[in-house]
Amino acid sequence: MVEAIKQRSNLSGLNNTFAYLFTHKGSASVSQTENYFGTAHSDDLIYLFPLHKMFFISAMPTSDDEELFRYMPQLWVDFAKNG
Repeated sequence: MVEAIKQRSNLSGLNNTFAYLFTHKGSASVSQTENYFGTAHSDDLIYLFPLHKMFFISAMPTSDDEELFRYMPQLWVDFAKNG
C-alpha cells in the first residue's frame, strides 16, 4: 500500500491520496477464524453499513463495537465533506 501511494504521488495532476488503517478487533469479523491475524479486508464496512446485523449473529457487540456503530459513519461523512 505504501508503495502504491508513493507511485501515485509521483504522478502529476493527481489530487491528494488518503489512506487509513482500521485496526479495531471487533467481536465479529468478515474473517471468522480461530486464529487472529488482524482485521480482515472490509471489516470496517460492518461499522459503516447495516451489515452488523448479519455478522453479530453468534457474537455480542462490545462497548467498543457499539461506539464504532455510532461514530464511524460520521467520520466518513466528515472526511467526504472536509477532506
